[in-house]
Amino acid sequence: KEAEDSIALSKQEINQLEEYVNQRITESYKYSFIGALEIFLDTKNFEDVLRKTKYLISTREKDAQQLESYTVMLKDLEQEEEQLSSQRSELQATRLTMEEQQEDLLV
Repeated sequence: KEAEDSIALSKQEINQLEEYVNQRITESYKYSFIGALEIFLDTKNFEDVLRKTKYLISTREKDAQQLESYTVMLKDLEQEEEQLSSQRSELQATRLTMEEQQEDLLV
């Protein structure tokens, strides 16, 4: 039961992170066409160019970190689901064995 609750919570977190990642990918795609020349031509002074460039670099790094976090969470969730499935199979096999032994004792 605890494992199922943990998996459900992980799925909710992954869904939220997936929405965020999808939004950021869309935004990143829109701004991926902005190069240094466009930034330079769009601003009035060199300080703005540096600030915008630094912002774009920082944003791209954060996006990469979020995407990596999303990937790790998905892998962890898959492992948890596999473990839970394995535990259920083992529990079912143990239950069947116990039922057979109980029937043997009754006979």
